[in-house]
Amino acid sequence: MEQNGEARPFPWQERGGLTGHWLKRAYTAMRRQLETELRQLGLTHAQWSALGLLYYREGLTHTDLERHMLIEAPSITSLITGMEKKGWVERRQHPMDARIKQIYITEQGRRMIEPALQLGKEGDERLKGLLSETELNQLKETLRKIALHLEG
Repeated sequence: MEQNGEARPFPWQERGGLTGHWLKRAYTAMRRQLETELRQLGLTHAQWSALGLLYYREGLTHTDLERHMLIEAPSITSLITGMEKKGWVERRQHPMDARIKQIYITEQGRRMIEPALQLGKEGDERLKGLLSETELNQLKETLRKIALHLEG
């Protein structure tokens, strides 16, 4: 819509802009940069996330991964199946409940994820070059507060 023959600015272009817009742009830019680096190692962002979680806590279930990765069950199943075919993870029956499958990272999976985990740390280091330690801590706390509030 035009005002006086000129295009009206989008809401995010106005002074201050929309918070959600800037959150998404920052996240998207960070994710794209990481995905480019991960591709060189032969990993997708989803594989990196899942393998990273399993690296630190083996034996997670599909439900655990859904909750931590914020993606739906069919996507987790497809992701785990693909990584299992590559030899990066294996599913095992839960010792107390045969209906539950736990997922474990294999040695091959560990070899894939170890250099990739460093990329996440390097991404954080790049942020430290843009923001002071105080600003970075404040940003993390603010984002945590927003996420916890919106997640209920």
